[in-house]
Amino acid sequence: MKDTSKMTMDELRAYRVGLCRDAVAFRKPDRTPHMSFYITWPVTDAGYKLSEALHNWDIMEDAIVQHQQKYNFDVIQCLGTRNPCKISEALGSQRYKINDEAGIISVQDSAPFAHEDLRRLADDPVRAQWEIMMPHKFPLFRPGVGVEPFNQALHEQREFFSYVGRINRRMTTEFGVPAASDGTLGFASPGVEALFGFMRGIKGFAYDMRKDPELVKAAADALDRMTLDPCFDLIEKAPEGPNEAVCFDFMLLSLAH
Repeated sequence: MKDTSKMTMDELRAYRVGLCRDAVAFRKPDRTPHMSFYITWPVTDAGYKLSEALHNWDIMEDAIVQHQQKYNFDVIQCLGTRNPCKISEALGSQRYKINDEAGIISVQDSAPFAHEDLRRLADDPVRAQWEIMMPHKFPLFRPGVGVEPFNQALHEQREFFSYVGRINRRMTTEFGVPAASDGTLGFASPGVEALFGFMRGIKGFAYDMRKDPELVKAAADALDRMTLDPCFDLIEKAPEGPNEAVCFDFMLLSLAH
C-alpha cells in the first residue's frame, strides 16, 4: 500500500481516482477505497443541529470540512448540498421536516399532480410543470404575488451555487478529494424518478401504476426526453475513454426501482 503522506494534492487525487476506478473495473486496487455516503451524520458528528447547518452554508461548510479532517475519505458523495431548504422556503414550501433531536430530515410525500394530470404531463411536460406543479408545490407561486419571494428564491439559489463551488474547491485543493462523477455530463434523473419522488409521491405513483401503467409510461417517456436524453447525448459526444479526473463516469439517481 502506497504512502500518501508525502503526496501533493494532485497526486493524492489521482491516487484516489485510481482506487475507485480499479475497484469498479474489478481490478485489485492498492487498497479498498473509502467513500462517504453520509447525508446528515457529518452535521451532527460535528456538534451542529441539522436545522442550523441546513440554513447556514458557513456551518455546513465547517461540518463537511470536519468530516474530512476526521475520517480522511477518498471521495465524498454528498458535500452538504442535498437539501437546500431555503430555496423552497422562499416560495412558501415546507416539504422538509427536520428533527434535530433525532438527527433526521424527512421529505413529506406529496402529489402536486393528480392522476388525471398525467395526460397533460405526457403531452407537454414543461408547460404542465409550470402551470400545475409549481402552484401546488409553492404557496407563493400564485397570480398577484409580488416579485419579492422570487427575488429571495433566486438569492438563495445563488448562495447555494456559491457554496457548491466553494466546498468543491476546498475538498480538491486542501484535501485532495476528487469529484465523484463528471458534472459536465449532467445529472440524470429518469422520468419515472420524477414521477415517484416529486410529482405523484409514493402513494400516488402506486395508484397510477395499478390504474393506468401505459399513461405512467407515456408521462415518464416525455420527462425522459426532457431530462435524460440530453445527458445521454452529452455522453455520446464526450471524448472516448474515462475522465481520469473523476472517480466514476456518470451519476444516475435511482430510488423508484
